[in-house]
Amino acid sequence: MSINKFPFEIRPIQPELDEKIKSLFLGEKDGSVEIGPKKYIFSSKYGQTAETIYNFEVRSDDVWIVTFPRSGTTLMQEMAWLILNEDYDTAKKVSLFKRFPFLELSTLISDHLMAEITEDIVNDKKIWEEYKESLKPRWEILENTVGRRFIKSHLPLSLLPPTLLTSGAKVVYIARNPKNAAISRYHQDRSLGIANYVGNFDQYWDLFEKNLVYFTPYWEHLEEAWQQRSNKNLLFFFYEDVVKDYKKAIVELSNFLEKTMNEEQISKLADYLRIDNFRNTNLQQTNTMVKLISLRGPYQHVRTGKSGDWNDYFTQELDARANKWTEENYKNTTLRFPVKLYCFEMGSIKFPYLIEPQDPAVDKKLKALFLGQRNISVTIGPKRFVHRLEYGLVAERIYNFEVRPSDVWVVTYPRSGTTLTQEMVWLILNNDYETAAEVVLNERFPFLEFSTFVSDGLIAEVKNEIGDDKEKLSRFLKIIEPQWEVLERTDGRRYIKTHLPLSLLPPELFTSGAKVIYIARNPKNVVISAYNQHIALRVRHFIGDFETYWDLFENNLMPGTPYWEHVEEGWKHRQDKNFLFLFYEDIIRDYKKAVTELSNFLETPMSNEQTSKLADYLHIDNFRKNQQTTNNYGEFFSVKGPYQHVRVGQSGNWNEYFTGRLKERANKWIREHYKSTTLRFPIDLDLQS
Repeated sequence: MSINKFPFEIRPIQPELDEKIKSLFLGEKDGSVEIGPKKYIFSSKYGQTAETIYNFEVRSDDVWIVTFPRSGTTLMQEMAWLILNEDYDTAKKVSLFKRFPFLELSTLISDHLMAEITEDIVNDKKIWEEYKESLKPRWEILENTVGRRFIKSHLPLSLLPPTLLTSGAKVVYIARNPKNAAISRYHQDRSLGIANYVGNFDQYWDLFEKNLVYFTPYWEHLEEAWQQRSNKNLLFFFYEDVVKDYKKAIVELSNFLEKTMNEEQISKLADYLRIDNFRNTNLQQTNTMVKLISLRGPYQHVRTGKSGDWNDYFTQELDARANKWTEENYKNTTLRFPVKLYCFEMGSIKFPYLIEPQDPAVDKKLKALFLGQRNISVTIGPKRFVHRLEYGLVAERIYNFEVRPSDVWVVTYPRSGTTLTQEMVWLILNNDYETAAEVVLNERFPFLEFSTFVSDGLIAEVKNEIGDDKEKLSRFLKIIEPQWEVLERTDGRRYIKTHLPLSLLPPELFTSGAKVIYIARNPKNVVISAYNQHIALRVRHFIGDFETYWDLFENNLMPGTPYWEHVEEGWKHRQDKNFLFLFYEDIIRDYKKAVTELSNFLETPMSNEQTSKLADYLHIDNFRKNQQTTNNYGEFFSVKGPYQHVRVGQSGNWNEYFTGRLKERANKWIREHYKSTTLRFPIDLDLQS
């Protein structure tokens, strides 16, 4: 066999970058190199063996799985192996590490880590022998393998043997969207000693985006395979397509591998590969090497297997940055992932979440109970926020609303102290009590998405009721005008109220310099207040009893729910620079303290006299008397009699609503959600049933 000279330059990376990598990846002690014009980054140990791997002899009956790390490699290895072998007993007993060798694995284990492990296990003969076997370069083992070989690699195609796509070997490349690939890689690099990553996710993404994580640059890696997708010996998969339809993927792969399968075989393999089954099987066959380099107990190589679950990792600021990065790289390729990433068209951001019609049975139930709901409901994104169709039609428009650095936003789950906070903010920054008493609050502090609450049918009814009263009609049309349009025409500082969760608001909200105040209120009082509002206003017009209302709320069928997801999004931003998180219970317990905290956040000093005056004005008994804070919705939308927007304003007055069985049920629900958050309301929720 002729030897090909390795065609790319291998050079050490810049010293300051090398030190940065070593400080965050404690397992990567041997230094890093970059390779060729694309500057692929690897361990120096790979640099020493690059030419050997490049000259690895490919056989015509080889099956190769090539991926960027954490892109569905293990799933595809098992699928290919079982299609061609159909031996489930061996698959369950013998690890993929042995059945499907990882070509360049030995280049990822530093000499330092090898020395540490050797010292720990040298006296255990059985483990020592297994460990020594694991350390052997996989290319040497593969060279001595008789029969068909199954080979895994994370190297880009340009660094693999040049005969790979001309030898007759079958090559399967699987790509996964960058957000989920980075999240999965982050967890792996924190768990295994070969990387031993000690930073946070934001730092990890920074390295990933800047091509300082091994095997990057990510886009170059994928693009090399994408350019070969028409090659008869290469099959290109998207991971998202595979997990969406296992059977379809199995049929496609079996055809590519020229192996006939019947429907029973396809169904059996599809069931075996479903993530819950596959994860359990994979954990049982973890090999000795992985056990030795695992840092935090048993290593779970197959994690969640999901696509799209990135909101827990990407703050809106980081998400906006990742989206911009994706946008720039999308310009250089025709590759598009079959999952909702951000796509940029004509300067606007495509709404990133799937909007789906509510289940017909649920929708029918909602319409029967909420007479103001004339159109269908929709659910949005992986958290399945519930909204009306009217919102779904303008979601992208609101998502692209331009945030200004001088804006002040009050964001809440409905009935959480929004009106009180709006008035507090407005008076801190304007100190104009005369205007506050004369001009209705929703004109001074527009409700961004209010127009989406009013159906076309209700608009027609109200117009018919108004008749020829032009002055009244003018007032009505002003109320239902899309407030984002009003705000876009507004000069100077803008005051904006919204009940949308943070994930549905413009991504620039956290990067623009705007001030954002989030108010949270305990769920018992929220639902009581919302219930009373919804039986009083025609935009909702709820006709059921309180227990029915709670059932909808608890089961996330109420518009605006899920409640806990909404509040948790605010809670996670509580330490952001331009974000202030307040509990309603704390505000009404000490108005002066709340005024001071908010004025400091808004960088507006107030004297003791000003603070006391505002605190007295905001006290619930006084505040309720100001009809301008009630907003002017009641004139047109009240079900019966004058509408009182500010009700009792108390916390803890729930005993007349939560009795017996319902109290026990609500307490259990709250206790369950308390397990998954560090948020605790500053009030005794009487959770002992």
